Amino acid sequence: MKLFDLQAWWPETSVGCTTHYDVIFNNECTVQEFIDEVLKHGKWGYVCIGNYFDGPQIEYRHNKIVSGVFSTDILDAKIKKAVAHGGQARMDYMLDILTEEQKLRNEYTQALKEIIQHEHEIAKLKKKAHDLEDQLDSIDTAKTEKPHLDKDGCVYWDSVLK
Repeated sequence: MKLFDLQAWWPETSVGCTTHYDVIFNNECTVQEFIDEVLKHGKWGYVCIGNYFDGPQIEYRHNKIVSGVFSTDILDAKIKKAVAHGGQARMDYMLDILTEEQKLRNEYTQALKEIIQHEHEIAKLKKKAHDLEDQLDSIDTAKTEKPHLDKDGCVYWDSVLK
């Protein structure tokens, strides 16, 4: 099974002409796996992290890397998105990656967002409980049941005489 397919931005482009492509992945893959697949095609070009020549890059030619080196961090990174530009012989790839550090930062940010969301929910529940307690206090009876919270967070009711 192929790791990826190329989808031309302008499908009417004739064979042999250079054009831009979206790289459509059939499975999630790392930069290393992507490079291994690209080298099988016998073309030449560049694999760049980010835009053309702004970030780290390698040059490949006929099944070999001829210049450039990626760090292990980059080689192990998952590819979020990729685009390509080229034609019959040359194909350049621009990869948008997710390094382990970025992945951890994203998870950390998500955890903080969830904490904030839960704090808002807890605040709403506390307000609701307070409002209900006020309503219980306003009931004019000799005997009213009130909730109590023990040290383990369990709620129990017992009769309290006013």
